Amino acid sequence: MKNNYEIQGNDTLIFMDYHGLKIITIIDTEDLSIAKSFEGKWYPYYNKKTKSYYTYGCSKCSLVQLHRLVMGNPVGLIIDHVNHDTLLNKKHNLRRVTNAENMQNLVRAYSNSKSGILGVTWNKQRNKWECQIVIAGKHLYRALFNELEDAKCAMESARKDLLPYSS
Repeated sequence: MKNNYEIQGNDTLIFMDYHGLKIITIIDTEDLSIAKSFEGKWYPYYNKKTKSYYTYGCSKCSLVQLHRLVMGNPVGLIIDHVNHDTLLNKKHNLRRVTNAENMQNLVRAYSNSKSGILGVTWNKQRNKWECQIVIAGKHLYRALFNELEDAKCAMESARKDLLPYSS
């Protein structure tokens, strides 16, 4: 690893530059040897879809994600940042999940959403706002509303009741 870092007890801060910005990613000090085993330099990458920075490295024409490296790079699984802080790469903030499980931990709707509310879409056929929670192809919750505000309230309540990692 070619980045500067600072050990603060159980936390290690890795310093990165991004177009003049100083950005810090944090790992468990016990994982410092894993981060240091990377031959290149760690960089912050801004993901427009999630509106957050991730820590990447480029080595021998391949991209390496720090959070995957820390968690042992499991094949077929996604590494989810439980509290959505993508620069906090400590093991207590990371979990191995399937894509379906990861989708349940979204915080906001995608930028192209008409409603701007996660799980709420416009149903053209019924001319109403539709709320849905679908896991593994099964509808856990589905409802229609005339008013967007009613759909928003119902969706927030349903997510809190049905999804363990929802915010």
